[in-house]
Amino acid sequence: VTRVKMLESTALGAARLAGLETGFYSFDDFKGDEVDSFKPMMKQEERERLYRRWKKAIEATIAFKDE
Repeated sequence: VTRVKMLESTALGAARLAGLETGFYSFDDFKGDEVDSFKPMMKQEERERLYRRWKKAIEATIAFKDE
């Protein structure tokens, strides 16, 4: 997963779009924005076990809703 370092980027995105439209910015101005990258570190067996438990929790929630 790759994401920009600025987590609250909605306002920034709106400002950049406005700047692009008015000619204040060009796309080159945004090259090299800092990003964070994340790689999975969990073992596949653990991921599958947690996913199975998550699915059971969803099933239990749906069953509880009907009562």
